[in-house]
Amino acid sequence: PGSEEEDHDAAIDKLLASLGRSGDDMWKDEDEKMLKDDGYEVDEDEILQAKLKVMEEEIMIWQKKNLHTPFKHWVDDDKKEFDTWLVDYGSTLSSQPGTKLDISELRNKVLYDIRISKDDTDELWNGLADETEAEIILNQLRENFAKNPPMPREGEDDEERLQREEFTTFMQLPFEDQLLQLREIGSLRPMYDESVSDEDRTKFYDDNEEVLLEGVVETTVVPDREGEITDSHLGLPQKGVRYRLQKFKHGQYGSKESGSAQVIAQERALYQAWGEYKRMKANHEEFLFREGKLGLEYENPEDAHKPSKPPKKEEGYFRSKPWKKE
Repeated sequence: PGSEEEDHDAAIDKLLASLGRSGDDMWKDEDEKMLKDDGYEVDEDEILQAKLKVMEEEIMIWQKKNLHTPFKHWVDDDKKEFDTWLVDYGSTLSSQPGTKLDISELRNKVLYDIRISKDDTDELWNGLADETEAEIILNQLRENFAKNPPMPREGEDDEERLQREEFTTFMQLPFEDQLLQLREIGSLRPMYDESVSDEDRTKFYDDNEEVLLEGVVETTVVPDREGEITDSHLGLPQKGVRYRLQKFKHGQYGSKESGSAQVIAQERALYQAWGEYKRMKANHEEFLFREGKLGLEYENPEDAHKPSKPPKKEEGYFRSKPWKKE
């Protein structure tokens, strides 16, 4: 005799085979009649997608129940209710072309492939991108991990085991490292979040290409008289030019001097110089304002009688001239 779960699977497989698409057809016929009565054209695919959308919401309800109490500990009535729902869900999925289902695999996917609603997803990603919210999220993770560390699950596959081990390793890192990684993930949402559209993901990549690919080694084609690659290999007009493959860091073109690393370093130095200039200019204008040489007036007249404070030496000024340093 097989296990209780195997008996469940066998019973559901038998029921699926006997039902075929009858349950789905029954549900669809009912909707088709209502739509025809209202004068609408019936689109079978729209009906199917509408039903799947409802069932996707129901999956999250089953998952929350399973997180609270594992499936094997459910009472028999709850198991029967879930199995009936699973048959309906499997039948609906089977109506899509090219879909082959294994009921045991489907059960694991429904119960353990955790779904998060769009609102919850947005809230989570926005929190990870915010330093204060990310710290709150991390404290909650650490508290939950301390109370209930993830343990091996019966029937756990390699992917689940790897995810559990990776999460455990992350939770054992120092707090500062954990927070840094969460913030980095939050700032890179378009690269990790599957709900982001391809258009937004491409735009994010294009806008941040130099930063994202900094230091990444790329293989490109360069001219070489002795190269084994010809024009025809590359689909180019026949000019007798030969090529070879060469690895460069992203942005480099055969010379370290022309590499992206130097360009980025120059950009950073420029931004730092601009920031220093703005700071010095603001302090210089403040000094002129206090001396009454800026052509402005105090909002409170009493402030005009306060003694002027010369710039601090550590600010790097001499006689209020920012371009002269001591």
